[in-house]
Amino acid sequence: MTLKIETHERRTGMYDVSVIGRLDGETYQRLEALLAPMLKPPMRAINFELSRLDYVSSMGLRLFLSTIKAAKALKGTVAMTAMQPQVKKVFEIAHLLPSFSIFEGTEEADQYFDYLQRHAGEET
Repeated sequence: MTLKIETHERRTGMYDVSVIGRLDGETYQRLEALLAPMLKPPMRAINFELSRLDYVSSMGLRLFLSTIKAAKALKGTVAMTAMQPQVKKVFEIAHLLPSFSIFEGTEEADQYFDYLQRHAGEET
């Protein structure tokens, strides 16, 4: 199976990225290239919708980690929704789940992103 990626900018700097298929050593560069323009100001949040991601390799994990690092540098956040059990297990084995905000669905992530946006000016 190949990799398919669907992106949507819901508001300025807030992106939904659906990753479909296999994210591995042969496909991760496609996602990396699509993320690069998002990881610049005014980036606020990226929500990875993973309900149709069937497989993730170490290169995919590395890409998710570099994305969260870049987002943090911009004072943004990265979330993941609807992660399939086999993909979630890979993140658990690699001890990466505490690094990400994990949500059951897009509605729950939307509430989180709405909260972030409402409180963006209240940094301490």
